[in-house]
Amino acid sequence: MKRFRPQIASAHFAFVLTGVVTTLLGTILPFLRQHWSLNDLQSGQLFAAQFLASVLTAAVSSLLLVAVGSRRVVTTGLALMAFGVMAAGFAHWPLGLGAVACYGMGLGLTIPATNMWVVESSGEKRASALNLLNFSWSAGAVLAPLVLIPTLRRHGIAPVLGGLALLLLFATFWSAVAGKERTSRAQVANERPPHVFSRHERNFALLAGLMLFLYVGTENGFGGWIPSYLFRVHNWSPGFIAWGQSAFWGAILAGRLIAPLVLARMTAVQTVLGSLLLAMVGGCGIIAAESQVVLLAAIVLTGLGLAPIFPTTVAIFTDKLGTSASATAGLIFAAAGLGGAVVPAIVGIVSYHSGNLRFAIVVPVLTTFLMVAVHRAIANSAARNSVA
Repeated sequence: MKRFRPQIASAHFAFVLTGVVTTLLGTILPFLRQHWSLNDLQSGQLFAAQFLASVLTAAVSSLLLVAVGSRRVVTTGLALMAFGVMAAGFAHWPLGLGAVACYGMGLGLTIPATNMWVVESSGEKRASALNLLNFSWSAGAVLAPLVLIPTLRRHGIAPVLGGLALLLLFATFWSAVAGKERTSRAQVANERPPHVFSRHERNFALLAGLMLFLYVGTENGFGGWIPSYLFRVHNWSPGFIAWGQSAFWGAILAGRLIAPLVLARMTAVQTVLGSLLLAMVGGCGIIAAESQVVLLAAIVLTGLGLAPIFPTTVAIFTDKLGTSASATAGLIFAAAGLGGAVVPAIVGIVSYHSGNLRFAIVVPVLTTFLMVAVHRAIANSAARNSVA
């Protein structure tokens, strides 16, 4: 165990930066709108570029994990993120779409590789371990607006994104030298023979993929558009916008820290259902709120509700499929990335054609309601599998 501590530390550091990069577009979007003279339709295309690129790399990540090992996959992903972030700081529209797609490809490799490594090394406490790993991701998402927005106002986009790219390069180097893989390619092949999925397992994997599709879409639908929403609908100043966005990601951070305590008293299925109910109430509050205090409270409630859904759903998925889960992990995370591309883009389309961003925020609220139905189907499928 002692041998792998540098690798564990590097994984958590990488996930902090992954949180920064995943949410980066929402943080810098008000600045990019001015810098590149974008409308809402073009802004939505940026989200689509990031998450569609992550879908492509996530879809093949399972093959890469077996071929070269998790450490090399994470290292490659971090390198792509560093290059994409650096390029975004100096590119002009529409080349900026390519830069965003580049760091999206890096996210598509880094996120599934790190999550699956934790799954394989955490034994029966998968849900708690994944919530703690994603706590590191949330820490980056919380720090991003608080640090980046004031710095962007002083120094502009290029120096700020250049500095972030240097941190990503450091994380790339650390990941490369952190330690050797636990198992060789041959050992993985011997320990995990080809698995023939039953119809029930395929259906369960499809439901899990749909759940993650809706979750990441919902999270990014809120998180990606909250800064613009606060600025354009409620006329918040840039300083208050930073605090508003950090309140959302801070609530997710706190929720994932609390989640292991909740999971000690409730099942994973019960935890996700309760969290969805909180997110539904919070999302409706974001649309209805007029006062600053009520709006901030609704943002926090939404973040708290969303917090444990992604890691706990991944834990349910891996618990029910066991070692064969890694064979479909890439496709499951690809579905998650696709949701991150589709839902925020739909928000932009609805806002563009309606001329009303408040109305467009109804989109992630509706996807939260849809998640309740999908989660119930997952719970019923898991219960049938347990009985069988």
